[in-house]
Amino acid sequence: MMRKLTGKGERVREKMIETTVHILQQQGFKKATVRSIAKAAGVNIASVRYYFGSKEELIGAALEYMMGNLENIVSYLDDNRLTASERLKKYIIAYFHLAREHPALFRSISNPSSEDAKDTYFIYLSLLHSQCWEKVIRNVAEVTGYTDEKDLELKAVNLERWWGIPKKVGMRYMRQGYPMHYVKVTWILAKHSDWTMDAILKDKKYGENWKAWCKRNLGIDGETYDAWIGEYKNPTYFPGKYF
Repeated sequence: MMRKLTGKGERVREKMIETTVHILQQQGFKKATVRSIAKAAGVNIASVRYYFGSKEELIGAALEYMMGNLENIVSYLDDNRLTASERLKKYIIAYFHLAREHPALFRSISNPSSEDAKDTYFIYLSLLHSQCWEKVIRNVAEVTGYTDEKDLELKAVNLERWWGIPKKVGMRYMRQGYPMHYVKVTWILAKHSDWTMDAILKDKKYGENWKAWCKRNLGIDGETYDAWIGEYKNPTYFPGKYF
């Protein structure tokens, strides 16, 4: 449980997060030690435990702050208001702008050391980073018309084997550029409602997460959504990894 802080305490805590963000951006994870953070923030080492409980919690708070920018950039690839070419252009420009702002962080993501990779938050950040590639490929396929049929067929077979989604259904939507998890979630929501998969995908707004869509159209809360999705266990991923 986080301590109840005074106004001064909140400012100290925010300063420590900002300092950690700066170190991660410019120097990377290895340099983000308790000693270096405390020195740069002008606090004593015990402040890390006092305000955050542990170094890992402080690193997590800093990464949560930083990940918002990356999530915003990835969202360009899902903006159906734009053509695929426009989505790719916006994504590439924003991506490299962010990489220039956070050089050490992006070096860590692209070439993580074994020590970095142990951090749970870093694994999540790497996952978010890796998800960009599937969306990039989808948009490139939309521009060029190229699809790797063998790859799509393998994914469609897994959709059917793991969750009972007919192979032809999986192939149909993935040929349109939708990733596996979109097909899975849409299939589940269609089974629990009067909505068709086509109607769900057409109605889902740019940047809207699935829980928000369900609340808006089905009147269900996040707990019910999690229960529906939880009925279809993913045999290869950690629980909650994508959904």
